[in-house]
Parts: sequence; structure tokens; C-alpha cells
Amino acid sequence: MSLRSSDTPLELVVIGDDSLHAVALPASGSLLVGRDSACDVRIQGGSVSRRHALLHVGPDLTIEDLGSRNGTFIAERAGAAGATGPLLRVHAGRSSIAVGDRINLGATIVVVRRAAPARAAEGRLREPPIVVDPSMEALHQQIRRAARGKITVLLQGETGVGKEIFARAAHDA
Repeated sequence: MSLRSSDTPLELVVIGDDSLHAVALPASGSLLVGRDSACDVRIQGGSVSRRHALLHVGPDLTIEDLGSRNGTFIAERAGAAGATGPLLRVHAGRSSIAVGDRINLGATIVVVRRAAPARAAEGRLREPPIVVDPSMEALHQQIRRAARGKITVLLQGETGVGKEIFARAAHDA
């Protein structure tokens, strides 16, 4: 898929165990993604291989699995209802991806998106969460409503469900 439809820079959003962070992508080139300290995009997590994949940025956007232990998968593009289909495994060679496609590197999810202007909050830069699912949007609306009041909010849930993201959203609101 051609990337030249917009001059907005791209970034790679990494959604890991208990973290969400964005990495600015160059206009062209290849980035090594994995756990190794020599990787351009370093991802902590036992399901990500030391040298997991290569992300190629240029006129086209592609990803290449480097023989990772837990595989590289691309979610099928959203259908009319907005739901994604099954995951497609990236085998030998490069696979084309589009801005907004969900890519699973083991248990870690990465998404290439157009960089949004950062919002300043308490002197730090924060990225807004990526919300597509209507039920998740409803939860974000509830947290924004709760943030307007003078109440204490207790966020509970299992590890990895996004409590920290909701806490940040409440503080930002």
C-alpha cells in the first residue's frame, strides 16, 4: 500500500504487557524489531524474539518475520461492521501492511499509524489511546464523565487489561 497519500509522519504504536508507547518512524528504511538491545524498536516481553521482525518503510509498508519463535501475524482488514477477521501468519518474505493494520508479534500488538499532534499534560507529552471498538469507546466516555466529578475512582482488573491506560485517561480528562 502506498504511503504517499499524506505527508503526516508515521509512528509505530507498541501495546505490550502493561505499556503503550509510540516510536517515530523514518520516511524510509528498515527497522529491526525485537527484544535485543541492538534492535531499532525494542520490545520487552517473553513472547517477542530477540530479532523478531523487520519493518520496511518507504513507498510501500511491509513487514518481514525473521524466523521468530511465536510468529508474526496480521489481522485481516476490517469488514463492513468494523470487526477484524482471523489473523494471517507472515511466512517467509515480506507481507504488505497498511496504516492502521493490527500486527501481533507474539503476544505484543503493534500498529502503524499517522502521528497525531501530542497533547501536553502536566509538562509531559502523552499519546491518546487508540479506540475503535464501540464498547471500549463507551468505557472511555464513562472515565471522562467520572473525571469531571470530585470522586475517587478505583480501577480493578487482571494484569494486562488496560488499567494504566484508563488511569492516564482519567488524569488527562
